[in-house]
Amino acid sequence: MTKRSTYSSRVLIFTIFVIFLILILLLVNKKHISYESLYFEARFDPLLSIAGTDTNELRSQLVELEKTIERLAGVQEDQRHAQYVRDALYPINFLYSLAYLEDARIRFLFTNEPGDGRAYELALSNAIKHGTESSRRFYEALEYMNQEYDGPETFYSLTGTISRDSLLRSASEVVKRFEEVKDIEDERQRCRRSRVECNLQISAHNFLENLKAESENAYILSGTNDLHEFFSLFSSMVGGISYEYALARPRIVMNESVCAREMDPPYVYSGRHLVSDAFFVPTNVEGPILGQFEEAGIRHAQVRPLSFYVCPEIQHDLGMIVALEETRELALNYPNIATHARGELLKEEEFIYESATRNYLYESLAELKETGDKDKLDKYEKTSLMLSGLSAEMEYLVQTISVVLNARIKNYEDGFQYDVSAPFLFLTHSAFPSLFLTHNVGTGTTQVQVAYEDRENMESFLSVHDSFDEIGNKEKLLEDIVTVRKLDLAF
Repeated sequence: MTKRSTYSSRVLIFTIFVIFLILILLLVNKKHISYESLYFEARFDPLLSIAGTDTNELRSQLVELEKTIERLAGVQEDQRHAQYVRDALYPINFLYSLAYLEDARIRFLFTNEPGDGRAYELALSNAIKHGTESSRRFYEALEYMNQEYDGPETFYSLTGTISRDSLLRSASEVVKRFEEVKDIEDERQRCRRSRVECNLQISAHNFLENLKAESENAYILSGTNDLHEFFSLFSSMVGGISYEYALARPRIVMNESVCAREMDPPYVYSGRHLVSDAFFVPTNVEGPILGQFEEAGIRHAQVRPLSFYVCPEIQHDLGMIVALEETRELALNYPNIATHARGELLKEEEFIYESATRNYLYESLAELKETGDKDKLDKYEKTSLMLSGLSAEMEYLVQTISVVLNARIKNYEDGFQYDVSAPFLFLTHSAFPSLFLTHNVGTGTTQVQVAYEDRENMESFLSVHDSFDEIGNKEKLLEDIVTVRKLDLAF
């Protein structure tokens, strides 16, 4: 070999080595940028986050729901219906994937390690996949069950009128939302793997700005006192808490409510009970269910807005209640943060106002960003995600579904004429807008609204405030709703 060729070979080897080294450095740098971007997304703008949900409890309740689903399948007369109940009525795999995703997100935020970032990325892809599959499967099943159902075309309650067409349209919109989530995540991945900084500061800025709220209207809320006392007494009789504790609990004043959209504001909740007004239906009307209630000595059955079969979009209101209560706890625990906004939030011990809560979180985050107190900042950011995502305490929703369905099966087996057929369950008991996170800003942009305002039907209900003489004394009302609960009568 000549000296020239030896020299050329060495130059070539050296050049290849340099190129290889540069590629490694670029790859490392890209990975750094990628996981910095991912960290900001997980912190300020996470997709499919269920912040505020106890993920271990959610998994436990999903196990119970799976058992309930098998019981429901067992009472179906049509085997095809039974299989649809097992496969599509509730998105079990998707809900499990959400629990694992939230665990991965929290772990990544705690460690900020690339390995945990990658685990979070994989968990997100898995949740999107299960959401896409489950939503499509549900839509196809709902189409079939709609054809099989020979009942009414519309259902009416305090959440508004729900038609079979609106259910199908909303289910198709849920499918579209998961397509949107997939597109968003694909775009974010391209960004993370480029040298672009992915508008990190914009995400953080929007996270803060979205908390701002306009001032609420001034409402006279003294009219909620009687119902607050009434449901505090009810909670002490069947809910395992003391009357004093329930009575001392502040009431939530929300700017809007999807579960009580047929009412005028204010929307005031005491725990999980609407106390702006209370609504009942007399049992002495035609119909097999209410007739059997009357035989049991129950004169009036309560229409509960925060019921998943009354309000399929229940998670919006439930998530809001939990987020507002959690924010008040932060204000009580940290008296030196955002003191002016805190004073506005806590100035009325009996009430928690949504607008005051939003403004307090906004001022607190802005202040903590300057002081750099990471421990407190983490707590306030989590609560802010609860407020924007409205997915806190999903374990409670899943538990409620199991409890109600098991009661319905028991009533059916005991001879009550409850409809436990798959077509009826798909149309009235799926709670799919809540379980597929249609209220969550991190689950697509297409708006989903199952129920529409139709106040002409409000005359179907008896209001405590407007029709008290017709309903009778509150002691009898309390006796009626306690009897319904103690007999496990699902209504």
